[in-house]
Amino acid sequence: MSPLSHALSLVLKLASVEAVHGQSKAITKDHLFLGLLKIVDVDLKDYLSQISKPEQIATDAEIENLRKSLCILDTTHTRRSLRKLLSPNIDPDAPASDNPVASKGYVEVLEQLDTETALGACQSLLKLLLESPGKGTIAQLKTEGAKAELILATLPSSPEIKTQPSFAQCMIEMHKQWGKLCQGKQPELSECWRRLAVDSIVEFDAEAGLRLFQASNCLVHVPSSDKNSREKIFGKSLAVAFSEFEANATEKPCRVPLAEF
Repeated sequence: MSPLSHALSLVLKLASVEAVHGQSKAITKDHLFLGLLKIVDVDLKDYLSQISKPEQIATDAEIENLRKSLCILDTTHTRRSLRKLLSPNIDPDAPASDNPVASKGYVEVLEQLDTETALGACQSLLKLLLESPGKGTIAQLKTEGAKAELILATLPSSPEIKTQPSFAQCMIEMHKQWGKLCQGKQPELSECWRRLAVDSIVEFDAEAGLRLFQASNCLVHVPSSDKNSREKIFGKSLAVAFSEFEANATEKPCRVPLAEF
């Protein structure tokens, strides 16, 4: 295996901390997943100050790509829920265990990483963990509406892919896949958005158009001059709801939770 990137090395340190916190004797795939969830939220100033400027830029870029991949998750909520799944009987104030060691599953996952050809070590690790999940990872993501599959759809599959599909393209592709799996009536595209884009905010602006945000991440932007794309991207019922809202809105820009539509 090639030398690990600084970002992935930090993920491994965070995974070790999670294992100790859960009184686990071994670092598992789920601890690695917790490390990935944590790295997008931690303040890295002190850590980055210890490495060179080019390494800082590369590390920032790698973590930002991971953050984009995880933007549809409430990472704090998911992290806490997964900890409960992994250690339901652990007192948060209980003394920590000895330093954990890498489990067989942990070693197997890391051995599959090729950091020389991968577009990002952290993204590659996330892809491997979601495709071959541990005890609680996939169960927790499933409770939030098939988000694991959507994350996988946004992750690059090979270095040859130069442009990643947009979030909207991934949603449309997910809708097609759901249609193939569903018995009977085809699920409506708007329903996919309502289920997957939880806690999202729709912004209406007379000049800039429509934007869909989750936290500070803009997932979709439809310019004001391109309203016909709304139905193609969001489905008929949401597109109609957006139009009705704009027709009655007294001022713009304004932000409204997607759940209100």
